[in-house]
Amino acid sequence: MEIKDRVEATISSKGQVTVPINVRKRLNASTGTKITFIIYDNGTIGVETKKKPTKADIRKQLKEHQKKFGNQSPELAGEDAFLDNFEGDMDFDEL
Repeated sequence: MEIKDRVEATISSKGQVTVPINVRKRLNASTGTKITFIIYDNGTIGVETKKKPTKADIRKQLKEHQKKFGNQSPELAGEDAFLDNFEGDMDFDEL
């Protein structure tokens, strides 16, 4: 594995690190993005992000569910209107 870039950050007294802008851009990360640290056997540490689903992603999943199970779920009724009017961030880890 070749090193493409090296970026330094400082750990605060609370154990927090500000992720430098060029790293955030490379990870396509923004406020609220969950990151995962992966520790390999050889001591290398990797970082991954969990992409927040977009309205289009959710619509696609709902359509696939409806194809598979039919529109039998009352909780799915009106999902298009909900998604069209939803303007906040969705945290699906909390659902």
